[in-house]
Amino acid sequence: MLGLQLCFAIITVIAGIGFARNSEFQKNYDYGYNIKNTIGAIVTDTTVFATFRNEVAAIPQVTALAGTRSHIGYGYRNIVTEAEEKKGEANFLEVGPDYIKTMDLKMAEGRAFDAQMEGDYTKSILITENLAANYGWKNKEALGKTIFIDSLNFSVVGVLKDFQLDELFQPKEPVVMKLCKENRYQFLVIQSKISDLELVYAKTRDAWKKIFPMKPFTGFYQNEITKEAYQTTNSIAKIFFWFAIISILLTATGLFGLVSLTIVKKMKEIALRKVVGARSGHILLLVNRGYFLVFIIGAAVGCYGGYALTKLLLDMIFGVNAGIAPSTLVNSVLVLFIIVAITSGFKVWQAIRTNPIKLLRSE
Repeated sequence: MLGLQLCFAIITVIAGIGFARNSEFQKNYDYGYNIKNTIGAIVTDTTVFATFRNEVAAIPQVTALAGTRSHIGYGYRNIVTEAEEKKGEANFLEVGPDYIKTMDLKMAEGRAFDAQMEGDYTKSILITENLAANYGWKNKEALGKTIFIDSLNFSVVGVLKDFQLDELFQPKEPVVMKLCKENRYQFLVIQSKISDLELVYAKTRDAWKKIFPMKPFTGFYQNEITKEAYQTTNSIAKIFFWFAIISILLTATGLFGLVSLTIVKKMKEIALRKVVGARSGHILLLVNRGYFLVFIIGAAVGCYGGYALTKLLLDMIFGVNAGIAPSTLVNSVLVLFIIVAITSGFKVWQAIRTNPIKLLRSE
């Protein structure tokens, strides 16, 4: 029972540390584009998009802006792609010519869209590295390849580095981007310094009310897409933290009772050893000798179970996660062994302080 308690305690400690590390991982995760200093607005009336854009462009703190029909994390659709007689699925975004630069998406090969080339609006697409890999193409090999989408053929002019399209509940998925014209834009994406972001958001809202006094402003901060995943991993970490506290207390209580019973049974032997000069370490070894194998087996099973169960839970919830580092297992075992040592050491210390002469005389 003590071994099981130790095993469960290590599992919960591993899970707590694992999800805490995952929370920190999500906070610093590179989404592959500019997410921290970006805001956006949904434009419901495309006929006055240019007017709204010009109003926002006049805000001094705005460093870049772009119009787009689709937007990372907020608007795109799933499509079937076909090339070289092989079909696959991808996410499809229609974007403006400045979108790639404004969102700071990285080119792995080829070129971005050129607004001056009419063919880019009708026949050219950009794909991500993982989509190229799905067809067995290297980045350079993908350039010039023909991909069929909705029975229309498009030519690949550039390959984008993979980026996180949505929350971390899903892994990085293949993406196709196509250039679209201004009369189809539904989003205005705006960038500024992080320190100016709230001010720019407020001024963008004012610009909207100036043009659309009777329509609600639908704006958003780009990093809002990280909120749900971050709250989820934090909540689970807190749950396992309290489970770990309870498990550790139960383990310490069980050990305390067993060690107390062992000391009561061995008090005469302990007294005799003290009389002949036994040191405290020898007495500690005498009391805990029967528990060493239990501790080792419990720690081994707990580490394996904690790793497997926590990794499984992380993978089930998050398509992108920090995994379980070896240091998590080591730290979990150390935490439990320190608590075990303190609990056992306290009882042995009490036994050592007992006067052996008085004990033997009473015996």
